[in-house]
This record gives sequence, structure tokens and C-alpha cells, in this order.
Amino acid sequence: MRHLWIVLLVPLAVGCARGDRQSAAEVKPKPIVRAEPWAAVSLAPTGPPAYLANSRLGLRISHSGLGCAPDGTSMPAFLMSNNSLLRIPHPASMQVWIDERSILSDVPTQYESRLDFRTGLLETNSKFDDLAVRIETIVHAQSPRVAQRVTLSSPRKRSLKIWIGVPTELANLSGDSPASWSDFTLECPAKRVSSAEAKSLGEPEDVLINFRSRWSEAPNGSWSPSRSSPKSTVSGRGFLFEGELPAGTVVFETTSSVGSNDSKWFDGVVSESREVWNDRWSTDIEIEGPVEDQQAIRSFLFYLYMSPTSKMPPMALSSDKYSGHRFWDAEAWMLPAYVLIRPAAAKGATDWRILVSDVDA
Repeated sequence: MRHLWIVLLVPLAVGCARGDRQSAAEVKPKPIVRAEPWAAVSLAPTGPPAYLANSRLGLRISHSGLGCAPDGTSMPAFLMSNNSLLRIPHPASMQVWIDERSILSDVPTQYESRLDFRTGLLETNSKFDDLAVRIETIVHAQSPRVAQRVTLSSPRKRSLKIWIGVPTELANLSGDSPASWSDFTLECPAKRVSSAEAKSLGEPEDVLINFRSRWSEAPNGSWSPSRSSPKSTVSGRGFLFEGELPAGTVVFETTSSVGSNDSKWFDGVVSESREVWNDRWSTDIEIEGPVEDQQAIRSFLFYLYMSPTSKMPPMALSSDKYSGHRFWDAEAWMLPAYVLIRPAAAKGATDWRILVSDVDA
């Protein structure tokens, strides 16, 4: 392993300006965290939502481990297409109800969220009295795919609802898509975040998001639920499963692919991503000092490795702030780091700057 004994100054999705300072009474308590050299760990469902991405797809995951906020609204999701940032329906907007209570809004009695820098895997563990819920989410390291695995453990029977789909009523079931939640495709609207690009290029065509779902584990292998139906709501289109959660542990998996139809399940996506991340971490920065400092440095590297794009907007693929445009920050802070840790990304970003400069000239 090569070690770079240098200090990198890396901007991590920060705005260029802040509003007026809040009074002490208005300041929210800081999240409870645990310092680890290879992970970001939160012990309370507070703080900003997690950001998972690659160079093509970026999305936010809420504290519940799902792609929806506590009120059921969608978290942000973006697609980089031909160096234009598009807002798309969140491809991991699953919702889960246990005994008619949504795990999005229910407050857990125990909680831990862990983002592993070595693989990009986010694991959220919540306990609601005697019900344990583990949700694992990963965005493929290179392609626009998301995989989630939900593990539910209960000592008694409960009612269960799981909704799979996208949070927009404008989506349509693809004509050749099977009418089952195990495998279906939705035609979803996409919108450029830059009004200038929308004016010059027009709005993009709809994107196809393919969903695949399955039950991968059940008590004694005897539970095989299959009751599902198309479900359209005021805020989304997809499929709703309704059934009984048996006593014991059940595991449910879902994958969503933007613009493609991939056959790999959760473990396959994790395995492919781990190989990519192993290569990325062949260049690392190790320090002698507090574990909090080592964690911070690895988090800087993690976000740099995760989603480099030629356009390199200041918020990466996490927000539509600044309309996905390129600023001087990239040349001043990010390119010097990329030259050392990922030269190909630095070259791609420089080529893009030269290209648009020639066009402007």
C-alpha cells in the first residue's frame, strides 16, 4: 500500500455563504457519534442524511435507512448525464410499515448508523421495542445501481406492508414490464437542475428505472409470501406488498437500476463494489494521532474517490444547489488532490474545462 504523507484541504459539500447565526436556544444538539478510522458512525437519528454516490448517480438516505424523509417525502436523487446534472425520482424510495406504523417516522429505542469507507456500504440498525430492523444500502461503485437489504426480526407475528416504487405520480409502468413487484420497470421524468441548460438543450427524455425484489430468507425456509398489487398513491407509483410478518427473522432485498436491467442481487453489488474500492484504497493517508483525525482524513478521501465527474460541481451529486455548475473551487481545492490520488479524474476535469472554454471563446 502506498501512503501519502501530505495534508489535503478538501471541501466537502459546503455552501459559499451562511445565513445569520442561530441563537443558542435554536441550535440543534450535535449527533452522538463514535470515532472509527474506517467508518462514520452515528448513535442517534440526527444530523444530515447520508450521501451515497458514484460518478453517475447520487442520492441521499434518511436516518431510517430509506430514501424518504420521516414525513414520507422523497430525499434528493441526481443523475449526471453528458455532463448535465438531472434531478430524478429517488430509486430507493421503499417504505415499510409494521403493525400500521411507518419505520420512517417511528422513533427507535436503539439506533446505530454506520457508513463503511472501505466499501461505501451504509448499515442502519434500529430497534423498536422488541422489533429489530436492519437496512443495508449501497450504490454500486461505478454503475447507476442501488441495492438494499432489509432484515426484520420479531419474536411475534405482526402485520407488514412494503411499498416499492418512485415518489412521483408522473411515472408510468413500462409497457413490457411484468405486472409483479418482483421485476418491473417505470418510465420516470427527469429534469435538468440548470435552467440555462434546460433552455439551450431542452429537457431530457424519461429515464427507465428497473426494480427487482425478492425474499431471501425466512424462518425454516418455509415462508414464501407473494401477495402484491400495483399501487398508485397521490405521491408515487409502484407496488405494495401486504402480508403477515412471522415470528423470527425475514430478509428482503430490492435492487434498482437506472437506465439498465441488471441481474445481480445485493451481495453481487457489494462484491463488485468492494473490488473497485480495494483498488481505490491502494492509495491511503495514515497518520499518527487521534482516531478522530484519521477518520476525518479518510472521510475526505472517501468522498473524493466516490463521485468524481468531469464537470465536478461543488456539491457533487448530492444537491442541486448552484445548479450543478463548475466553480473555481474545483481547480483550487479538488484538482490538486485528484492529481495525486486519481490522476484520470484530474485529467477528465481539466479536459472538460478546456472544452467549455473553447466553446465559450
